[in-house]
Amino acid sequence: MLWLAFWLVACTPDWDEDPASDCNNPAAETLLDVSSLPPAPLEAAPPILHLRISASEPIDLERLYLVEGDIGPSHLSQLANADPSMALTDRLVPAVHWLDGEHAVLAPQRELELGARYTVASGAPKGMAVIDIDQQPWPSLQLVWPPEGQSAGGLHATWCGSEPLGDVAPPLAAGALPDGRGKHCARIDHGLEHADQSLATPAFIANSSGATIALLEPAVLYGGAELEAITPLPCPADQVSIGPGCAAVQDDRLTLDMPQTPLLWVLSDSQQLDVVTPSVEHAITIGPLPPASHLWLQIGVVDRAAQVVLGATAVTTTTPTHHVVINEVLANSIGPEPEQEWVELYNDGLVEAPLEGWVLEDIGGGTTLPKATLAPGGFALVVNHSFDEQGEYDPTPAPGTLVIRVDKLGKNGLSNQGEPLKLKGPGGTVVSRFPQLPKPKSGRSVMRMHPTAPDDDAGSFILSEEGAATPGH
Repeated sequence: MLWLAFWLVACTPDWDEDPASDCNNPAAETLLDVSSLPPAPLEAAPPILHLRISASEPIDLERLYLVEGDIGPSHLSQLANADPSMALTDRLVPAVHWLDGEHAVLAPQRELELGARYTVASGAPKGMAVIDIDQQPWPSLQLVWPPEGQSAGGLHATWCGSEPLGDVAPPLAAGALPDGRGKHCARIDHGLEHADQSLATPAFIANSSGATIALLEPAVLYGGAELEAITPLPCPADQVSIGPGCAAVQDDRLTLDMPQTPLLWVLSDSQQLDVVTPSVEHAITIGPLPPASHLWLQIGVVDRAAQVVLGATAVTTTTPTHHVVINEVLANSIGPEPEQEWVELYNDGLVEAPLEGWVLEDIGGGTTLPKATLAPGGFALVVNHSFDEQGEYDPTPAPGTLVIRVDKLGKNGLSNQGEPLKLKGPGGTVVSRFPQLPKPKSGRSVMRMHPTAPDDDAGSFILSEEGAATPGH
């Protein structure tokens, strides 16, 4: 009886089995012919792909799957019966399917793991084939339009990278706009008219010679978009109209406010500016721009119905100045508190910043900075007089970091629960803010993602890894 009980457990289909086991002994009956788009050997397939699949008889799309790892005969029987176990269900890769002539096409809706194995499994007819993902990453472009969670109704999709794409073969086209602006992007205009129409986006972009340029982040697009009125924002006197938005123009940058209507923005000039970005809820910084210059900016916006609105605006940038931000804060040091706490400032501007008389303020009050000059591209640490630059428990300041010692940093030190900070420049103007969240943790600083990341966006700030604070970097 003990032997019988063991045999029953070993062959229970809900358990992950050895693919070579004889449990249930339902051998695969059909050899699947599988190929990759973009073209690649199945033993080194790209992490984003479409799979073209055929068999000796028509494939039932409702029983066509991509499974993480290997599977065995009993797993295949579960899929054939449309009754996968919970363990097997957890291994199914989200995908969409369609017929292309005699071929079934399976399009995974996420990037596959490098170096991992997957199994293409057909329940009707029963058959399977193994693919191995290349261990090396492939060049890829990120989907920037339509916006996440708002793909329904999109007639147009755009992917962007960091470099100009050059020659692009149909059905995609180079540029975020039909006139080619946004040259580091590629787009597809699929023209779906009805809400019940859908399209899985291509897996890759190629040039006219057929060579793969890059993979494309997966998405599904839907028809049925309606034209939306694009209402311009009213701009204050100290800002200029930029298409339907408003911009504060500075020396080497402009800060753009956008309408809440979902739009894809394309901004370019006659030289190096070529920016593609979707509408966001906060202002964004555009640059670099040449200081003290007259510029002619071309603006294009695209809505979810592929309506394109073009415009142009003349702007004049100011003379070079400094841009100082609160860049990183260690409020909960591993070493003694408040002695080893610090606030890092960074000058993202083109000229030096005289900090004497500036005020670093928390909930409990302000600390006036002494005479100090922060160079362009330079870092400063505001610390207590008792700060030990060679402290053994927390990362030490990078060589060349300006250390500014003050009588007190915070009312009673910086709060381990987090607290908002302000940096006030001449005349009491707030030049930078730092949020209360994310909550500091022992030995982990709160970091601004980028010097131009907006103060009012929670996504601008993250916790460093443990022991990986970066004072002066």
